[in-house]
Amino acid sequence: METIFKEGMKVYDSFNFPDKEGIIETIRKESLSGEYIIAVSFMGMSDYQYYSLDGSLEISYRPTLSTNPYEVWFVGFQQRSPEDKEPINDLSKEENFIFGLIRRYNSMKEYSENGDK
Repeated sequence: METIFKEGMKVYDSFNFPDKEGIIETIRKESLSGEYIIAVSFMGMSDYQYYSLDGSLEISYRPTLSTNPYEVWFVGFQQRSPEDKEPINDLSKEENFIFGLIRRYNSMKEYSENGDK
């Protein structure tokens, strides 16, 4: 079993759980699959999230678990069908920046309101 992650370590998954800090609760071997899994509890969430040893969450299949907080910018993100002339959701760099600021503000506001609860 080789991983940089350790039980009790603070971790972050800004891609799937923005602005949330997690703690690695356990690293254990699954009895059915024989694979090791990392169980992480994130602030404000009741269920554990399970990662592989490389920090991949099942739904993303790419490492997103980090030992430091990080930012995700969806530069160039858009949703449209090939028939659409106009994008349904096309965020410019400025809109992405503003969206990030709003998300940070809301997160800080929520934390200050809920603080040590």
